[in-house]
Amino acid sequence: HRHVDDNLGYKAEGWPSRGVAGETAGPVSWTWTASDRLFLDFLDEAHAQGFRVILDGVFNHVGVDHFAFQDVLRNGKASRYASWFEITDWGDPERWGREPWWEHHGKAGGIQWKAWDRDNGDLPTFAKDEKLGLVEPVRDHLFAVTRRWMRPVVDGVERRGVDGWRLDVPHDVPLAFWRDWRELVKGLNPEAYLVGEVWGDGAAW
Repeated sequence: HRHVDDNLGYKAEGWPSRGVAGETAGPVSWTWTASDRLFLDFLDEAHAQGFRVILDGVFNHVGVDHFAFQDVLRNGKASRYASWFEITDWGDPERWGREPWWEHHGKAGGIQWKAWDRDNGDLPTFAKDEKLGLVEPVRDHLFAVTRRWMRPVVDGVERRGVDGWRLDVPHDVPLAFWRDWRELVKGLNPEAYLVGEVWGDGAAW
């Protein structure tokens, strides 16, 4: 959510999806990697040529290498992100933090979770909330991610961001989230294009 994968930009050491050193969930700590800046340069060129650019917003689940999920596997219930995911079994605390994680988690005795693809799968789902759609810290994180790419501020200068979003499996996220998120998006750019991938009857969405 925060960074462009370095496979699509400049190869970096480490895993940008797991976070950049010194960053937290709070957007004040977020930096702009070389790959992020390359993407913003791409946006400038696309806009100069008359193109609009939309991002694929996957706000229901993440990959197992996501920084918050990895923190949960390292720290278990003590993780600051423990409430972010649908954990079905915290397992044996002695296994928390052991590497490689896939030998200790996702099976009996280890941390187990709900995922979009299957139980203990590669795409852990975010925890839901009856009133907000998604639990508050996840909601706040995704709102910050939305602002980051729609109104990027780099070195103190605001740049033109993306022009809209294509939303993955929006029907798996309660409507309360989407109503508030759409209000945020349209507040940032009234002309922003939004489209959701709903394969069945999409009237309610």
